[in-house]
Amino acid sequence: MSAIITTAEPRAGRPKVTYRTAGDRAVLVEYGHTIPVDLSVNFFAHASAQRLADHPVRGVLEVAPGLRSLLVYYDPAVIGQDRVVAALEELHDDIPEPASIVLPSRRLTLPIAFDDSASREAVNRYRISTRPDAPNVVDGNNIDYLVRYNGLPNREAFGERILRTEWWNAFTGFYPGLPSLLPLDPRSEIIAPKYNPARG
Repeated sequence: MSAIITTAEPRAGRPKVTYRTAGDRAVLVEYGHTIPVDLSVNFFAHASAQRLADHPVRGVLEVAPGLRSLLVYYDPAVIGQDRVVAALEELHDDIPEPASIVLPSRRLTLPIAFDDSASREAVNRYRISTRPDAPNVVDGNNIDYLVRYNGLPNREAFGERILRTEWWNAFTGFYPGLPSLLPLDPRSEIIAPKYNPARG
């Protein structure tokens, strides 16, 4: 049995929407269908969460926006899954197309260390306890691996690429307080495969 409840095809600049069952008290709404995710899809997910906050639906308890998704928790004694989906479809019609979405935000300036003792300790702990042959661990750090994986000439170029743009916190999750960042200038994107297995 498929977890997909229904889908809505992209239209008027809005992304494709897929509604999935997420247990008996939640609906997972997925926006778009491509990886990597662009800012417009993430903005649409956040705009949907904001619209629900501004126009509450009776029985919807909580929403959690993700990179390109929205997890909607509801009370099944108050509202059924079909009505949750219908309310979300109505809500999506009221959201402007992603190119014109404006989200409340704030700018933070934080210090950054690319190769510090705490990071080296975490990398070394991973190498010792999880995977001694991890390809992304080079000389006790993962910076040189990232430099090579992204086709950069050296560490300085790596730092310059990251620092030449501002980064949007697309969502906070996976681990408490862990931001998932997207560059406002897509040319500054840094990519790398996840640790396999993931760090715990």
